[in-house]
Amino acid sequence: MLNPRISNRVKNALLVIVISSTLALTSCGKITNFGKEAPQLSNLTISLDTSYKGTLTSYSDQKVLLGWDVKGDSAYSNKTKGEKYLVEMNFGNEKFEKEVIITPINDTQGNRSLVLDLDSKFTESSINALFAIMAQSSPNTTFTFTVKILQEGENEENVIKSEVSNKWIRPQVSQPADPIISYEWKYQDSTEPCVLYEDIAVHSFNAYPSLKTVGIFTGAKKDSDVGGVNKKNLNSSLSVNCHDKGGVSLKIVTTLSNVAGTSNQVIKIIKSLTPGRTDAEVENEKKADKIAGCSNKLKVNELSAAIGDCGYIKIEVLQSDLDTGSCNFLGYWTEANGAKKIGLFEYCSAFTAGSIDEDSTYTLYVRVDGPTTYTSRLGTNRSVLSFTVITDK
Repeated sequence: MLNPRISNRVKNALLVIVISSTLALTSCGKITNFGKEAPQLSNLTISLDTSYKGTLTSYSDQKVLLGWDVKGDSAYSNKTKGEKYLVEMNFGNEKFEKEVIITPINDTQGNRSLVLDLDSKFTESSINALFAIMAQSSPNTTFTFTVKILQEGENEENVIKSEVSNKWIRPQVSQPADPIISYEWKYQDSTEPCVLYEDIAVHSFNAYPSLKTVGIFTGAKKDSDVGGVNKKNLNSSLSVNCHDKGGVSLKIVTTLSNVAGTSNQVIKIIKSLTPGRTDAEVENEKKADKIAGCSNKLKVNELSAAIGDCGYIKIEVLQSDLDTGSCNFLGYWTEANGAKKIGLFEYCSAFTAGSIDEDSTYTLYVRVDGPTTYTSRLGTNRSVLSFTVITDK
């Protein structure tokens, strides 16, 4: 049996951690003698960005990639279609497997590398967003991935010539961040208003929530939504039918939790809209609700600003790229004393990831989060004030 080859592979900016293993290869099944070098798999890697931060919905856009090397002839493959593999994933009591045909990213004298986007292949609804499932798993949960190369043996049946496995173990988790409740009014038959809410807070991979508890009160009535964070749309949402007249108060009470703890309870009180209001009136009311208590210009200094201070400021975007992340940017803002400072701004709770442009100027409502540290383009660490963007002005 040949020893597996270790190679440098999958140089992709999206791959933040790469867990490599070179494992002994196994053989099983009767193989027709093709007179060629039998394929051997090695160096299976599991790649995902465990430093990711974003809204629950944005987790559905993040990738989990498998990569491996192959040495020797595949014997099965139709070169125009790619090579055939069986990919398996096991975690807890769950097991999924999928046959895939994949084209090598390079092929030099029988030595080749392959990369597989798992979400594009595992299409079962229960793992429709694998990155989020791995994020919300309990500490020490083991995800075992196995790749097996399939070859055509006797009677044209697929048999396994060699395989390679690797494991990813969920590290420890932290308590989830407090939810930020956003809501949108809907209308049924243009007469009965209802509201759809969601959590738009930014959650880190190491503090991803696994349980939501929600109570919505319309007067004495309570509608409850208690259970796991939905695996398909990755968000907490519940439609509530309101009365057919405006001004009815709704109280939304929610918490998020995981094995490390429970967030603070967040209470949101809103009023139903009168049917027939224009889109502009609805948008104005929504914005007024978002900036309640923060409608004035923010006048603070870097050293004296308190967490929770809020208001609007003008910001010149200094950096918004892969280094800052898809939900953050660095920008100049002006202190109350007139000095220009650099701040770190998180904006995915207000705008779409990647929508802030460098060298642009915005006037935004923001909330102070406190001091933080970032690494500059020159590789030095800098301490600045951090902010969460509420909405635009």
